[in-house]
Amino acid sequence: TWHGPARSDLINRFLEQFPQSRHIRYEALCHDAFMQTRRDAFGDTAFPEYHIGRANILVLLGADPFACGRNRLKYMREFASKRLPGDERMSRVYAFEPAFSETGACGDYHWPVNPKDLYKIAGALANQIVIKDGHSAYINNDSVKSVLNQFEPAEVEKELHLEDGRLAKIARELWDNRGQGLILSESYSNQFEGAEKLHYLVHFLNIILENEGKTITAGSIPAARGASPAEDIMQFIADMKTGKVGAVLVYDTNPVYSMPEQAGFEDCFKNVPIRVSMADRIDETARLCNYLLPGLHGAESWGDAEPLTGLYNIQQPTISPLFDNRQFEDSLLNLGFKLGKADFGNGDKPFGFYAYLRRYWRESIFRQDRLAADFEAFWVDLLQKGFYASREYEQLQNQQAGEFNSSVLEGIGYDGSSPGGLVINLTVSSLRYDGRYQNNAWLLETPDPVTRITWDHYLAIAPSRASEMGLKDGDIVSFTHASQTFEIPVHLAPGTHKDVAALQVGWGRTSVGAVGDGLGINAFKLAGSDNGRPDNLLTGVKLEKTGKHRFLATVQGHNYIEGRPILFETTLDKYKHDHHAGLHKHHVPEGSLWKQDHSYPGHLWGMVIDLNRCIGCNSCIVACMTENNIPYVGREEVLNGREMNWLRIDRYFQGDPENPKIIRQPMTCHQCKKAPCETVCPVLATVHNDEGLNLQIYNRCVGTRYCSNNCPYKVRRFNYYDYYKNAHPDKVSHFALNPDVTVRTRGVMEKCTFCIQRIRDAHHKAKSEGRPVRDGEIIPACAQTCPGDAIVFGDLNDPDSRISRLARDPRAYRALEELNIEPQVAFLYLIRNRDAEETEEDGSHGH
Repeated sequence: TWHGPARSDLINRFLEQFPQSRHIRYEALCHDAFMQTRRDAFGDTAFPEYHIGRANILVLLGADPFACGRNRLKYMREFASKRLPGDERMSRVYAFEPAFSETGACGDYHWPVNPKDLYKIAGALANQIVIKDGHSAYINNDSVKSVLNQFEPAEVEKELHLEDGRLAKIARELWDNRGQGLILSESYSNQFEGAEKLHYLVHFLNIILENEGKTITAGSIPAARGASPAEDIMQFIADMKTGKVGAVLVYDTNPVYSMPEQAGFEDCFKNVPIRVSMADRIDETARLCNYLLPGLHGAESWGDAEPLTGLYNIQQPTISPLFDNRQFEDSLLNLGFKLGKADFGNGDKPFGFYAYLRRYWRESIFRQDRLAADFEAFWVDLLQKGFYASREYEQLQNQQAGEFNSSVLEGIGYDGSSPGGLVINLTVSSLRYDGRYQNNAWLLETPDPVTRITWDHYLAIAPSRASEMGLKDGDIVSFTHASQTFEIPVHLAPGTHKDVAALQVGWGRTSVGAVGDGLGINAFKLAGSDNGRPDNLLTGVKLEKTGKHRFLATVQGHNYIEGRPILFETTLDKYKHDHHAGLHKHHVPEGSLWKQDHSYPGHLWGMVIDLNRCIGCNSCIVACMTENNIPYVGREEVLNGREMNWLRIDRYFQGDPENPKIIRQPMTCHQCKKAPCETVCPVLATVHNDEGLNLQIYNRCVGTRYCSNNCPYKVRRFNYYDYYKNAHPDKVSHFALNPDVTVRTRGVMEKCTFCIQRIRDAHHKAKSEGRPVRDGEIIPACAQTCPGDAIVFGDLNDPDSRISRLARDPRAYRALEELNIEPQVAFLYLIRNRDAEETEEDGSHGH
């Protein structure tokens, strides 16, 4: 599904040898319904690209670009860059969605809305702009007006329980920010019967608001990257059923696992005489194949990609193949592939994909731009940079879609109030994705970005719905859909619409590996079929209590801070008038238990975390685990409160229990100058060094755990078992360990030390070059990986360093500083772009 230019060229040339063959691109998380509406509206077959960093107003109508967007990291980084209260306009984010999504949880406003009703919000916004306010070129288009007249904003607000005048206010903000707004509906979840009405209206809104060509660019993502149309896939299944398909080669997709049950793919697939899998493991589809040509992992392979039209990436192997496997492309080249040896081979020796890749780049990309440089010099430069931006890429950065076909609106009708029965909306998690990472224990133990639950699959329902049914968190229910019955625990999720339950796909693997097999249920199979497309909104669901219970493995035991001074916030308007508006000053006692203060004449390492930039994606947690050899402990130990993550992201609710606001706070060791952990350690296993780091000496630790009891941030972890002995039984597994970091054994306390191994390496390099350590030269794993650039590390003794400037920012505060422990981690308090009169009191009150 993610074919680069060279691979696509190779596949096409391979298929040329077999005139009756074809290439089916099946993607489990397809956005086919959205793309069909875009083809109808603009005649555009390529995917649009969203420029969230250009949008002052962002309206999410069930869209979750952080979890299932095509360029998720780009969207995360651009989103964070627009959430700063600086000179440029800070974005305002409105989220209308069935339940809190990873993107919606970062918004300024949030309303739970049934997926079937999302199109009504889009229609009401269009009504307000075109009919009520008389804007756009469509004010005299009778056919468009007759459609929009059905969506009276006041009536929609009343039906969906929105505040009076809310949609009019949003519509006017969007019009005032023409060309600098963005309305998103593209999502895996927004693929159901009737969803095309939502997408057509969103296309219309973005056209009349002049967003096309500015915050949305057309043709930015090549059409070849998308899945085949649903009609082609359904025809392929029908051909297999009737025996017209003689052989199938499967690579980089797992349709037996992810195809809806109604599609009947599995039974038809068994009818094919020759079934070949080129996966890197025996997955659900490979189990039904009669030939296996094991492929390589991406880290072992050569390749390329074209994420945006004209922007090319090169992929280099980082390790040699661990096993006797062969790259997918090399398998194609050896399946009777006939090419000129003069072009690719040396004598009678078989050539490989590396030679094919170089040849493709030389003949296509290099010559296409008529570059004057020598190809070898170009190739070396490409390998160093990792990408090449062609002239075509520069030309497409502001390309607008074709003329909007307003006739697509003519069939849109207002369906009235939605029926009150419960529906289940299939959603995507960035951790689970389409299930391909389900055997990764680090990801399974990483908390869900919204619910903070690990290892467990659950059905998220509204607290009010649970109260009516007499359900508590973790109670197991059975639900029946299309003659299939499953049992699953429920999670009471604030911010969920009362008539909607959210269920993640990506679980229920039966052939992914020892760690991931048998966890949860396969929600992909539950999807219906809307003209061949998955229908991800399950209706007619019957939910019943079973009387059974399963404690969910959550790492967050409390959802409110009870007024404790660890989190502060204000609104943008208040911040503009007073940069200290979000802070409550607390008395810091004078004096100390120490006889004298310690001095740090050289470096004083510290960290600043911007709560506006943090989007709660948990990338920092995974980076910390992989960098520092942090073991996973498993579900049972998480339930015992023994998770080992050195870094965590706490999540708290504020306001209405049914639809609260969410605030997140990364929490790591604060390297306190007057560290409470050090005063109680009987063996001096935790001490300070002369650069302000609170160190942990593993060989001294005898496991009293006094330090953990005395830590106000609860960021110290005790190693109860020898996890690595059981988790890494073979030599290959040890390749996952960082050789620069000690592997700890049972009975010792461990914690964050700002990636001291990286600090040490920077010192050695600077010393060898005869210079001081530069500002920004040391980047801990968490800061390096954060897509929002929320974490900044540096030397607080350097007044000109970036961290020193941030530490002096009026938004900066230190959590629990009134304990007089002098933490070296500061936070920049949260600023929401909400109207001041709609916001609770500033500061931590109300969480």
